[in-house]
Amino acid sequence: NMVFTGSHDKTLYGIDIKHGEIKWTFNTKGYIDSAPLIHNGIIYFGSYDSILYAVDIESKKEIWKYKTEAPIKTSPAFSEDKTAIFLGNSNNVYAISIDGQKLWSLKIGGEITSSPIFHNNHIYVGAEDGNVYDIEFKKDSGQIIRKFKTEGPISGSPSIFDNVLYVGSRDNNIYAFNIENGDMK
Repeated sequence: NMVFTGSHDKTLYGIDIKHGEIKWTFNTKGYIDSAPLIHNGIIYFGSYDSILYAVDIESKKEIWKYKTEAPIKTSPAFSEDKTAIFLGNSNNVYAISIDGQKLWSLKIGGEITSSPIFHNNHIYVGAEDGNVYDIEFKKDSGQIIRKFKTEGPISGSPSIFDNVLYVGSRDNNIYAFNIENGDMK
């Protein structure tokens, strides 16, 4: 059993949980700040080299990579059925198929420094413009349904519990919004 973590030495590490020893490595050409996703023996992660990687854990071989327009600083998220991966960088949200094909990308109003989350066929991602964007997911497109406005930039990832979206803002407040109608709680 391993835990995986990235590093500013441009390497993704697999560390043995029991003994704390490095058992697995994969090198990129950029920093790795984000947390990876794992599904069916494949690890998915982004790097400051602007690439989303899919690597077979057992063989350590790259299965595919997808090049974006800017460094990937945030963690990717799966759709509920795990057929799509979402990530944000610069001011673009990307939807990538599980086999590495771009489904779509969508430009939003601010730089994305928060990791997206997926809930009930919607992607939620915070941005430096102080908004959390609610994006409806379809295989061929993403559409902004609403924006949840705060008074400061958003760096942390939103969370959802019981149809309430929670997010911290750099205005030193934590916000709670009803995801059904956008009202602040």
